[in-house]
Amino acid sequence: MSLYFLLVVAHVLGLVVGLGACTVTYAIGAYGMVFPKIMPKAVGVFKLISILVWAGLALLVASGIALVIVSGQTYGEIIHSKLFYLKMAFIVVEVINGVFLNLVVTPAMEAAVELDNFTATREYHRAQIIGAIGGGISASCWYGAFFLGMYIFRVMGG
Repeated sequence: MSLYFLLVVAHVLGLVVGLGACTVTYAIGAYGMVFPKIMPKAVGVFKLISILVWAGLALLVASGIALVIVSGQTYGEIIHSKLFYLKMAFIVVEVINGVFLNLVVTPAMEAAVELDNFTATREYHRAQIIGAIGGGISASCWYGAFFLGMYIFRVMGG
């Protein structure tokens, strides 16, 4: 078993954990917009899912850096392509957005769902709007990086 193979396995595992956890968050958030009474429980679940997202992202970044080091000669042209840089930009935006979601959106939603009749409060609607915007950015970045990665290394890479 080669080091390259093990790094690819780690990269795919990071993708499965990170993108899977994000997708679950999007689904719960969308469900909560239709049925807001679940949100107090969902907010607690978001904290656990967030750990999975960050673990998956950390594994993706670490294995991605290692893959560039190990296979830079083989994929040198691809690694220096505009599409690869776009994929890296998605990842940078995702990290910044993830910090925003964890430090701003989650606490705002936690505070909002604690209020009496929270669905009618301004705080809840504000948290819901910034959560939807942050979630949209997150989904665009995660899926954008995924599809670019598939295109770059499966179509361009042969």
